[in-house]
Amino acid sequence: MENDGTPQDLTNTAWALAKLAVNNAPFFEYFADASVRNLYQFDPQNCANAVWSVAAVLHKQLKFCDAVAERTIASIEQFGMQEVANVAWGMAHLGYVHAPLLHTLARKAMTELPRGAEQNLTNTAWAYAQLKFGSTTLFRCIAREVVERVGNFRSRDISITAWSFARMEIRDDDLVDVLAEGFVCKLRDDLGGWTPQELSNMTWSFAVLDVRNCSLLDSTATATLALGAQEFKQQELTNMLWAHASLRYRHADVLAAFVIQARESLSQYSVQNLVSAAGAFQVLSWHEVDRECIALREIVRRFAAVDHGTAPGVECVLLASAVEKVPELCKETESLGMLMHAKTFIVEPTLQHLSMLQKAETSTALDWAHDEMQAWVEKMQIPHLGPSYTRAALTAVSISPAPRESAWPAEARGAVLEAAWWSCPHAAVSSQGVVAWCSWRLHLASPESRQLEEPGRVFFANDSAESVLIGRLLQPIFIQVPRGGHAERRALLELLRGVMRELSAGKDGAWPQVRGKVCLYASHYPCISCLASLARFRRLLPEVTIEVEFDDASEAWSDRPIASVPNAQLFMGRTAERVESR
Repeated sequence: MENDGTPQDLTNTAWALAKLAVNNAPFFEYFADASVRNLYQFDPQNCANAVWSVAAVLHKQLKFCDAVAERTIASIEQFGMQEVANVAWGMAHLGYVHAPLLHTLARKAMTELPRGAEQNLTNTAWAYAQLKFGSTTLFRCIAREVVERVGNFRSRDISITAWSFARMEIRDDDLVDVLAEGFVCKLRDDLGGWTPQELSNMTWSFAVLDVRNCSLLDSTATATLALGAQEFKQQELTNMLWAHASLRYRHADVLAAFVIQARESLSQYSVQNLVSAAGAFQVLSWHEVDRECIALREIVRRFAAVDHGTAPGVECVLLASAVEKVPELCKETESLGMLMHAKTFIVEPTLQHLSMLQKAETSTALDWAHDEMQAWVEKMQIPHLGPSYTRAALTAVSISPAPRESAWPAEARGAVLEAAWWSCPHAAVSSQGVVAWCSWRLHLASPESRQLEEPGRVFFANDSAESVLIGRLLQPIFIQVPRGGHAERRALLELLRGVMRELSAGKDGAWPQVRGKVCLYASHYPCISCLASLARFRRLLPEVTIEVEFDDASEAWSDRPIASVPNAQLFMGRTAERVESR
C-alpha cells in the first residue's frame, strides 16, 4: 500500500479530479488497478467514493467493478445510506449489473432509508430504475419515505423520483399524489426554477403512470412557455408531445410552439422520435395549428431519407397509419414510397404468417407456422399492426366486421363503458386496460345436438395461470411482454372451454362440426398475439361465423367523471377527481 498511498489519499485524489470533470485516463487506469490491489483496506466511504469517481468520468473497468462488488457485499453491514446510494448510483452510471450486489444494496437500503438524505433516496431510486433491476419492495420503501419528506425535496429530486417509478412502472397512489402536489407548488413558487429536462421527465412520468391531473399539466404548460420551446432538446420535446397525447391534454399555445420547433429541427430526429412526434401531432389535432401539414410532410420526407429497412416494423406501420388519414399526403411521391414499403415488407408478410396459422392442416404444421410467426414478429418488432392494418389482418383470416345494421357493437361498447374507467388514453391502451366483450350462439352436433349460448359478457385482462390444454389451443405470441392474459384471448378461451366440455374430449375431429356465430369487441385494436389467437380460433371453428369490432382507444377515449360509472369493475389510472374521491 505504501507505493499506492493510503486508501484515503487514493480516493480523495480521484474524487477531486472527478468533481472537477478532469478525465485523466492514465490516472484513472492506475487508480482502478491500485484500488483492486488494496480494496481489502477500503472502508465503506472509500468504496463509495471510488465507485462514484470512476463513474463520474465513465472509466469502466470490469475488474475494478467486480472487485468493488465483492468488497461491498463482504462489508455491507458497515455501510450507511450515503455509501449505499453512491455505490448504486456509480454502478448504474457505468451500466454494470451485478445481481448479488444489487440485492445486497437493496436489503441494506431498506433498513437505512429513514437515516438517509433526500438525495440518497432519489439516487438509489434512479440507479435501480436506470438498470431496470426489479426490486418492488425497495421502491415501496422509498415511496413511504418520499411521502413523509417530499416537502424537503428539490425540483430535481421530485423529477428524478417520478421518472424512476415511471421507468419501473410502479404505481403508488400516495406517492403520485404528493409528487403532483409538490410539483405544482414548486412551479408556483419558482416558475423558472425548472429545466426543460425536468419538465419533460415529469410530464412523461405522469403519462406513463396514467396520472391525468389538469392542474399539474397546466402548470407544466405555463413553465414550458416561459422557458421557450427552443430550449427543449429533441428527446425532451418528443417526450413532452408523447405525454400530452397519451393524457389527451391539448394546450394550443404549447402545441403551436412545439410544432414550429419540431419543423425546424426534424432533420436531427431519430426514426423513433419522428414516428412518436407524428402520432402525437395526430392525436392532438396538429392540423389546427399546421393546416398545410408541413410538419407531417417533413416527418415523411425525413423518414424516407432514412434506411427504414432497419427501423422496427411497428414504427413504419404507425407512420403509414398516420399518413393514410391525410388524403392529400397519400398522393405524394415520398408518402407513396413509404406506404408501399410498409405494406410490401411488413404488413403483407405478417398477413401471410397469420394465414398460415389459420390454414395449418396438422398440429405439426400449426407448430411450424407458430414458430415462423414468432421469429418474424421478433425480427421485425411488430407488437401490433396499428388501427389501419388490423382490419386487413382479420380479413386475411376470414374474420369480418359487423354489418352496418348490427346492434351488437353498440351494446358491446356500452357494456364495456359501464364496466371500466380509464384516466387517460394511455391507461386505455395498456395491456391491463384493454377490455373485451364477447357473445356466442353455437350449435354442437356431437356427441348429441346441443346449444351453447352467451348473450354477452365483459372480459378483463388476466395474467393468472390457465389450463395448459386450453391454453395451447390459442398459443400466444411473445413480443416485448407476455400477452397470454389479454382480454380478447381470455374471452375466446372461455368460449373454447365451454365447447370442450360439451364435446367431452375436445377431439380435433369434432371441432369442424360446430356451427353458429361469435361476436367479439375490443376497446382497443388487438395486438399481434391476439390476431394470432383469432387465426387459431378460426382454424378450430371453420364453420362458425366470427365478427370482430374494435376501437382505437387513443382516439375513442373520453374524459368521464367517476360518478358516471358506479358499477365499474376496472379503474385504471388517476385524476384529480379520483384523488379527491378516495
